[in-house]
Amino acid sequence: MAMSNKVYSGKERVEIAQNEYKNWKKGDTVTIKNDSKTIGYVSQTFNKISGEQSFVITDHYVSPNAPLTERETVKEVTVLYRGSTAPSVDNLFDPKNPTFWDVRADWVMNDIPTALQILSNGGAATMPQLQSSADTLQKTMRTYPNALVSVYGHSLGAMDGQYAISDLPEEFHERVDGVYVYQGPNIYSILNKHQQKNADKLTNAGKIF
Repeated sequence: MAMSNKVYSGKERVEIAQNEYKNWKKGDTVTIKNDSKTIGYVSQTFNKISGEQSFVITDHYVSPNAPLTERETVKEVTVLYRGSTAPSVDNLFDPKNPTFWDVRADWVMNDIPTALQILSNGGAATMPQLQSSADTLQKTMRTYPNALVSVYGHSLGAMDGQYAISDLPEEFHERVDGVYVYQGPNIYSILNKHQQKNADKLTNAGKIF
């Protein structure tokens, strides 16, 4: 598998991750460095009942519903997992607030339970957002079968990215270009043995940062 043609500095990768907090729509152009460097085009957006909010960015716009011959032309994909919506007096107590349900999905269903699992070195079940994030990554790699894939996440998005890459079947590993996760807890202790083995392998291969 060829390496990505795009080279980014550490600072640029942080800026790529920060794009996860924008309200992208399909077809939007994603850029960094004051619009001087194009990352790609938003081909998919997700806002799942699990609380997962994520974006799939392709090197040129190709719908996930396009014929396989079109989807095979995509060579680079970036998956952005959005972090937690910050709680406030307004969105905690006002059901009419546009982020009222986001806060509950992020913190009540995912952040707090996962933090407790990490502190106790594991738990009975993985939180729903982590599971749905793994599903997003696997479906993305199947949708664009010739693409190298990079994963970014911050905060809760960092946990999503860690879990998604650790749950990725080995058949996809050579297509992982890199995983860049920021300011999120290490969820290694809540992974099962197979997922931990995957995480170790990809870390040792220099693909998880």
